[in-house]
Amino acid sequence: DPETGLILVQAGNRLPGLPQDTLKLGADYALTQALTVGGDILYNGAQYLRGDEANLLPPIGGFTIMNLRASWRIGGHFSTYVRLQNIFDRRYSDFGVIGNPTTVLPQFTDPRLISPGAPRAGWIGLSFDL
Repeated sequence: DPETGLILVQAGNRLPGLPQDTLKLGADYALTQALTVGGDILYNGAQYLRGDEANLLPPIGGFTIMNLRASWRIGGHFSTYVRLQNIFDRRYSDFGVIGNPTTVLPQFTDPRLISPGAPRAGWIGLSFDL
């Protein structure tokens, strides 16, 4: 409503920031007593931007990413590990909000402020278990 600034939210509108569908699958397998390998797949469906409670703007598209991991026990309490996140380097967005970009960047007029998801990344580490 232009006079009151209120937005009519209909029954059945999706909550912004929450994907309608989410699926997380993961598994680990012990190749030996010391070596374990595993991975997981994360799927998030489309979601509306925060501030778009009436679902008036197009949602952020869904995405699927895959992660791998392995660990090797080096004696009683130490182990080393490797983790690879987003192994196919999928480009995706995982959050969005409605805002006013013109206060910082006057040339931008699109109110949809969308953040990119994490790119491919890897870690190698050492852990100590008590």
